[in-house]
Amino acid sequence: MRAVLLMCNGMALLLCSAAGARQPNMPPAAEVAPVKELARCKAIVDSPSRLACYDQAADQLLTAEKKADIIVVDRQEIEKTNRSLFGFGLPDLSIFRSHGASMPAVNQIDGVIASAQSDASDQWTFHLQDGAVWQQIDTNNLSRSPRSGDPVVIKRASLGSYILSVSRAPGVRVRRVG
Repeated sequence: MRAVLLMCNGMALLLCSAAGARQPNMPPAAEVAPVKELARCKAIVDSPSRLACYDQAADQLLTAEKKADIIVVDRQEIEKTNRSLFGFGLPDLSIFRSHGASMPAVNQIDGVIASAQSDASDQWTFHLQDGAVWQQIDTNNLSRSPRSGDPVVIKRASLGSYILSVSRAPGVRVRRVG
């Protein structure tokens, strides 16, 4: 699957083709056929000819969308997906990057504890209301036992680690396990 993400007025246009996996040397979105056709139309000086070109290009774009060769995703959906994947050690999912637009990296998320359990060595597993599961990986103690409904903040830390703080107390180092 080959994909390009094009940002336009807060809307992301995900262009996909079966040509192979997304490669770092993939052409810019403006070089993908449906978008290239729109760019070509823009350069036509004669208004009736330009309109006819746009109509044809729009039909091609809508047909490609119906066939799922092109998927339109708005910025909010990309941010929501980025947040839901926060903490997983995934490969570079470049389709969720901005490709020129300002899409800030997710360095922190807020959540609410659904449940929390400690094991025999007093290390905690935190189940958040959004379904995420985080496991403590250090030996630090929490100032109090976390409870259902407690707010948490999880921040990206050094060397690919994360710090989870419960109710603004000092945090513990965690990893995402689910």
